[in-house]
Amino acid sequence: MRDTWVRYFVYLAIVAIISVPIMIGGTLNRNSSSRDWKERVIYSPEFVNTIDGRALSDPSYVPEHKTMVATFNQGDVASNPVSWDVGDFTGLHVGNPKENYQRGYNGYGWSALQLYNFSAGAMVNTYSIPTYPSYPIANGQIFYHWSDSDDIHPWRYPSSILTMHFNMIIPDAYRSTTDTQVYANAALLLKDTSTGKEMWYVVNMFDLRGTFSEVVTYDSSQDTGLPMVLTYFGSGTRYAYRWINSSSATGNTFNEWKFFEFCINTQNLTSAVNDLNAQYGSGLSTDASNYVLVSMIVEAEVYWPGHAPGESNDGSGNQGHIGFAVKNIYLTEVYDEEDIPELGLP
Repeated sequence: MRDTWVRYFVYLAIVAIISVPIMIGGTLNRNSSSRDWKERVIYSPEFVNTIDGRALSDPSYVPEHKTMVATFNQGDVASNPVSWDVGDFTGLHVGNPKENYQRGYNGYGWSALQLYNFSAGAMVNTYSIPTYPSYPIANGQIFYHWSDSDDIHPWRYPSSILTMHFNMIIPDAYRSTTDTQVYANAALLLKDTSTGKEMWYVVNMFDLRGTFSEVVTYDSSQDTGLPMVLTYFGSGTRYAYRWINSSSATGNTFNEWKFFEFCINTQNLTSAVNDLNAQYGSGLSTDASNYVLVSMIVEAEVYWPGHAPGESNDGSGNQGHIGFAVKNIYLTEVYDEEDIPELGLP
């Protein structure tokens, strides 16, 4: 699983350019009175009363069935309890003693992780990273990972819509140069059970560049074999759509909690897969019911190229930081109950 995570960060280094459109025409309006919509909760907020055993840095193993926080390419952020108020940068102010809910470097404003009640936060600060990493992407995230035996199919029926919603705050973001990219997104790792192939579905809500686009890509230069769909919280997109009361993607920090929700229906998924297959010969199934959930992530990253891996970080050149927090994450499948008897499914 670690290889898959590393592939993801290599991808975003190559594609750190992104923005998206949305499609209301194909949304399958779940408020329609002509349909009997049902909802299956796939993930709901997990109450956490300590960060112990839930914070990782560059993990070689990804735990299953457990809400976690993690960093990548920042050194050992996860093992050290810290008492300084990480919430000054993430917007999440935890209770006392703060060491129960925070891990990070000891310097004020340096990289850190938080887990508190139904919320998580991360401060990603390249200035605090001791040496330049092999991959120039510093990452902080909350994630949840399912096992193969869970067999979570979000698109069981033709009407199925996968939805993800949460509240988020991003009070801090900075880049020292225009070559540095600072952004945040929600991401789903999907597996095509008919071929065993995996793919990333990434939805951006923040980028300091302030521009967003929708693309499919493939990391052929690194030969990882993992396709990626990139979209955003906006309008006119083909691969996902922003729900009507959701906030839109922005290039500006925000100090108040915002609500975000995106939806992926079978048409969205098929459009993305068709584009991947046409452009890269990915060989992915066009049957949405073949896909299962592997992982769910909300994260922020700093892409800071141009440094020699292994050398001491002297704070020069491309540097950046971002602080964010997220709470009340839900992942659901919405579907029309009439589909069930028609397909003879339970």
